[in-house]
Amino acid sequence: MSSNHETTDHRFVAVARRSLGEHVASQLRTAILRGAYKPGDYLPSERDLAVQFGVDRHTLRSALLELELLGLIERRQGSGCKVTDFREKGSTELLPYLLYRSGEADVQIAESVADVGAIIFRSFVELAMMHADANDIALMRERLGALDDELRSGDSNSMVAAQRTFLRTLCRSGHSVAVELLLNTYVKMFETTIDPEHNLQRRWIGEILPPLSSGAYRSLVDAIERRDHDAARRAMDSALQQLRTLMMGILAPGPRPSATAQAPATTDHGTPGGDHPQRQT
Repeated sequence: MSSNHETTDHRFVAVARRSLGEHVASQLRTAILRGAYKPGDYLPSERDLAVQFGVDRHTLRSALLELELLGLIERRQGSGCKVTDFREKGSTELLPYLLYRSGEADVQIAESVADVGAIIFRSFVELAMMHADANDIALMRERLGALDDELRSGDSNSMVAAQRTFLRTLCRSGHSVAVELLLNTYVKMFETTIDPEHNLQRRWIGEILPPLSSGAYRSLVDAIERRDHDAARRAMDSALQQLRTLMMGILAPGPRPSATAQAPATTDHGTPGGDHPQRQT
């Protein structure tokens, strides 16, 4: 007979805390991204919006500021809020909302994220080909050895950390601070947009990373040392194609799952507010 105090492996999901302003921004953002308001249109006046949402002007303005920072609107004194073309004014912070704006994963958006990752990866490999010195090569080989050690240990978190350290070392061997900062931006975008629950990372570790570590990664370092552009390109393409195939297999097609830790809060009408949904695998 079990005790009333018996513990189980069940874990509860943290409840997201959102301010009124975040709820308002979510509805407005979703309306704009789904085309209810097109570039050049004006939103209703602040007074009308405050009445519709049932909030005070201060709360509404905090929501409008968020939209302005995302590049979705321009606030003009005496004229109101004009909807902008997010392709001209927006930033990568819009990608989490664009990816699921229709309720399912947008394949084209997901592919564009993969394309940008490939461009960045190729850019720092090309820079490494030009600028990596003997110390850089030695450090990359050392990082690959550490990655192999973690792969044998079987600890998934350590494997992810070791791979990141290797890729960071590879990027740094190009001696370009600008590219390193660009990589930081992409990694943050990728983890919040594509893989916030680390599903992709877990499958990458189990299905692809072990042979990649001893295959494409080592071939890539060898090619950089020899300044062999053709060999480096082949090694890059092998790794990038495997990542792309795995990512698209997880994301597309991807129906909006049930509510969990990252699920969007609902509006007063019970419809999703357009924030980060959970992914299904």
